[in-house]
Amino acid sequence: MDVYKISKINSAGGNRHGAMVGAGCLGYRIGTVESVIGSTIIRADEYAVEFDRNSSAGTTSVIGHAYVGVAILEDARGVGIVTDA
Repeated sequence: MDVYKISKINSAGGNRHGAMVGAGCLGYRIGTVESVIGSTIIRADEYAVEFDRNSSAGTTSVIGHAYVGVAILEDARGVGIVTDA
């Protein structure tokens, strides 16, 4: 059985809210980044890096793009857990 751990838990009203999920509960999809007109984009599997040069200011910005989505596929494979803080 795969077990996943995360340290980012929401706290509200003196309680901590977490969850336990089984395989098949959650799904994700990663989109591809298309070329942008007038930009130079370097692709690396699931993300793209774009360079934005401002010659008058003498600066170059490096911008990363990734398009991801997460959804509940089968609600019965997950359960919320609320504990006292």
